[in-house]
Amino acid sequence: MQLEELFQKPLFIKGFEVSQISCKFRNSFKSTKLDLDERPLTLLKLVTNVGESWGECAALATPFYTDETADSCAERLRENLLPELVGNSVSIAKLSTLVTAGNEMGFAAVESAMLTALINAHGWPQLDSDREVFAGAVVSEAAAERVLPAVNAGYRRIKIKVNPATTVESIQNLIELFPNIQFDADGNESFTADDYSQALALLNAGLTVFEQPFERDNLDSAQKLVEACSYTQRVCADEAAISIEATMHVLSAGAANSVSLKPSRLGGIYRALKLTNELHAAGYDFLVGGMFEAGLGRSLLAWFAEIGQAPLVGDIAPASFHFEDQPFSDLSIEHGRCVLPEIFC
Repeated sequence: MQLEELFQKPLFIKGFEVSQISCKFRNSFKSTKLDLDERPLTLLKLVTNVGESWGECAALATPFYTDETADSCAERLRENLLPELVGNSVSIAKLSTLVTAGNEMGFAAVESAMLTALINAHGWPQLDSDREVFAGAVVSEAAAERVLPAVNAGYRRIKIKVNPATTVESIQNLIELFPNIQFDADGNESFTADDYSQALALLNAGLTVFEQPFERDNLDSAQKLVEACSYTQRVCADEAAISIEATMHVLSAGAANSVSLKPSRLGGIYRALKLTNELHAAGYDFLVGGMFEAGLGRSLLAWFAEIGQAPLVGDIAPASFHFEDQPFSDLSIEHGRCVLPEIFC
């Protein structure tokens, strides 16, 4: 099956079931905005004309990142989104036209269940060319004991959660210890205009990509940091990239020169591909960001990075990197590259 054929192929929706589980982290994950020992995961089972399939919702427990949460998505899926689809034939392309503001992650969960149904029934779509997707890990602090498991597993890019208290020396020490690893950082909007000098110092410590150091409305500080970048460095819009329009505005304003693209935030992969087309056309780099998904979500992110031809290495690691256990088939890593499961179960 070709890619566009997959997106246009209708599924008859017979029924659904929404549930929630909790995935426990191997190690507590703490950053400026997160303190996680476990992650609630909203799951969706669809019954279609090609069989039963599962989807997962990327929304977290709290609305720090978007207005949607695991609980609010579960409620909307049960009460609104899914009942309207039952008894109808719907394609992923058609589903994308139904997405409304504030329900993007809920619709993305429905799309993921439809994708798994189609992929399990027909296999992964044929692509014009094979594109390797390299794995990238995310760690909660600039400490060797956090980084070492990812290095030993073969990751080539490691992103560190940072804030104004993160020292330049801690970044430099990691680069000296692991000179073959690309180190990036994520500020999660924790730097203010008064922290600009510290953000610049961290960038110049040897980082390649610095995601969302400043609050999304602080365009002036972000513009200055973009201007200070070398040819190979990137200031990456993350929290600011809440829609196609918002993303292109930040880029055109010079407040970022790349994007962390999270399909669930845009309503799913099909809608996110429209943004990748605009980014490629305008000459902007992007990476595929993650939200601590389980194995199903992680596999679809790796596939999206492949079909969207993401130029930068993103947050794509097996769910097992973070979680003690999770319910789905997972990515595997071979020589630093992501390998998709043949089917989802």
